[in-house]
Amino acid sequence: MTSPLAGTASTIGKRANGCDTMSNHDSSYLIEQLLNNNLSRAELDEFLAGLHNVDAIQAYSDVLEAHFNELIRQNNHTPAPDTQAE
Repeated sequence: MTSPLAGTASTIGKRANGCDTMSNHDSSYLIEQLLNNNLSRAELDEFLAGLHNVDAIQAYSDVLEAHFNELIRQNNHTPAPDTQAE
């Protein structure tokens, strides 16, 4: 599954808007990197720090739910039967 977040740089510490809270975009990026086994050490530290933040936990949950729902949808897809005569 290709993500529109691929190639996006994560930020550590203060965000561009000056807040210390993690945005949904940052959370999505970190989860995508985690699922693709591409987390840098700094990103792993940021992800783990987010586990102590209620908003980040909810954002992680939302992204993971969407990801796994997509996997379920893909696995439940049944190809159309072949209508060509043999």
